[in-house]
Amino acid sequence: MDISSSLKEEVTPSLALSKSCDLSKLIFADTKPHFKKSNQSLIREFDNDKWGKMLKLFKNCSNRKLEYLEKIEDGEEDKFVFYKNKYYRVDPSFLRKYIKSLLIKSVKRLSNIESIDHIVELGSGYGSKLLSIALSSRKLSKKKYIALDISNSALELINSLFNEKNINLQTKLFNYRDELITSLKLPNPSLLITSYGLHYKKEFTLLDIKNFISSGFVAGIHFEPCSDLIENLNNKLYSSLSIKYMIYNDYTLNISSPFIKAHEERLINLKISSQCLGVGLLPGNLITWSVKKR
Repeated sequence: MDISSSLKEEVTPSLALSKSCDLSKLIFADTKPHFKKSNQSLIREFDNDKWGKMLKLFKNCSNRKLEYLEKIEDGEEDKFVFYKNKYYRVDPSFLRKYIKSLLIKSVKRLSNIESIDHIVELGSGYGSKLLSIALSSRKLSKKKYIALDISNSALELINSLFNEKNINLQTKLFNYRDELITSLKLPNPSLLITSYGLHYKKEFTLLDIKNFISSGFVAGIHFEPCSDLIENLNNKLYSSLSIKYMIYNDYTLNISSPFIKAHEERLINLKISSQCLGVGLLPGNLITWSVKKR
């Protein structure tokens, strides 16, 4: 995806940021979580509200296609993206298309993709990204896919979409916040994919990466908000507000640090994109890794 051609006019920080949150409330709030995450709050947010409402619409429509669900998720209003220390107006679908493009390219570039049997998405939602990967090439359509999500509604949606495409899919109800991924006994070798999925965990540590490896994952591709990378941005106003926004909403901090530590301990080969991009105050970085050969 060509980012430059997708950007509309440059806008002021106040316009861009005021559309993503109540700036005055955020600025004057204490530096502590105000919306504390829990199993109950996540199930309410996703199963009851976000994916639950989408499932009802999907069941009542005649056009049961991926594009219909994507349009619902995107909405109709333009969004504002932070890119190279500036703010731009973009189409409603910009971030979804951008992340999908990154994931598909990253999967195809993996040196060991031929040997990987299963592609697993943690926090799959209704399957927009996973299905797009499967349909991006004939080789990838032959892979086996596993969707993990905390929401039954999301898994019902993704099952409906995959069944129409005749792609091998398993779905598993899984709460990554509290459950160990090693308990799933996933097939080996597998590829792990996440997109804004790891930041709902209470804490993300080196042990999580070790658990990924012991669970059969030989590589991973992640687009996640990393406070430890955000704080290095040249735009200090944006970085400060973004980190405060993450704390305010009780999102997981310092996601990139455990990956860097795993690389330093020679557990994985690692590449982290320096480009930090996102809508509103929750930008992400692309993280790709593979298990180091012994």
